[in-house]
Amino acid sequence: MADFVIDYETLYQLGKKAGELKKSVEDARANESGSDYTEEQLGWWTLPEVVGDFWNDWRYAFQRAGDVLGSVESTFTAIGKALFEQDASLASMAGTQAAQFDYADYVGKKQAYEAWQKLSTTYVTMHHRDEDGNLVARQVPLADASSKPELPGEPPKAWNYTDPDGGASSTNFTYGANGEVTGISSNIANKDGLNHKENTTFTGNGGYKTDIDHADGKSTSVEVTVSPDGTTGTRTIIDADGKKIEYQGSMTDDPKSWAKTLDQRDPDKQN
Repeated sequence: MADFVIDYETLYQLGKKAGELKKSVEDARANESGSDYTEEQLGWWTLPEVVGDFWNDWRYAFQRAGDVLGSVESTFTAIGKALFEQDASLASMAGTQAAQFDYADYVGKKQAYEAWQKLSTTYVTMHHRDEDGNLVARQVPLADASSKPELPGEPPKAWNYTDPDGGASSTNFTYGANGEVTGISSNIANKDGLNHKENTTFTGNGGYKTDIDHADGKSTSVEVTVSPDGTTGTRTIIDADGKKIEYQGSMTDDPKSWAKTLDQRDPDKQN
């Protein structure tokens, strides 16, 4: 069975080209008094009259062409942006996971180094007999100095990727005073200038707030707040039209279950 594939970047480019062509048609129609060409503009004899007749015959066709091209531009660019958003959301998720792998690797190396550092300076008393058979005590570190692990250095601050087509993905960490991750932001861009941005701030107890800027210029947000005991939570979504959707859930369920309690898009669900 054949795959169905849409090249949304080409679709978006076609939409932009249609917009450029529409502008050219509008420029061609800019002189609304098209039949009033003079001999000084176009030369003598019948040429001004012929051009004027052509203008009058085609004026409304150009207008209709401009309207159609405008519709093509808005439709194609809207579809291109919507399909880009789907890919960008997945790319943002993948970039965040890759960045978190880097961070987890850093944490593992840091913990291994700190454990070695502690054990290499912690001594225990060992007894053995010398060559004369006398019992001798000596201090031995719990970790061998020669087994020193790699020093991890600074925690990772960014993860970046550029694809062969010119698209770029970047993910950045924000750290607190104690070295904990307090936020993650990502930016996905393609060669046509479409952008998808996400910024997540962690609020404690497993809660977070994510603000998303979409390619069409609209914004949405998702906020999860968790009770101090970590058992229940509230999930609030603000959609692109500014309307709120709320859920209540149990944080101890696996997977977590959310029950909708408010939906300002649906009159029956509003408080």
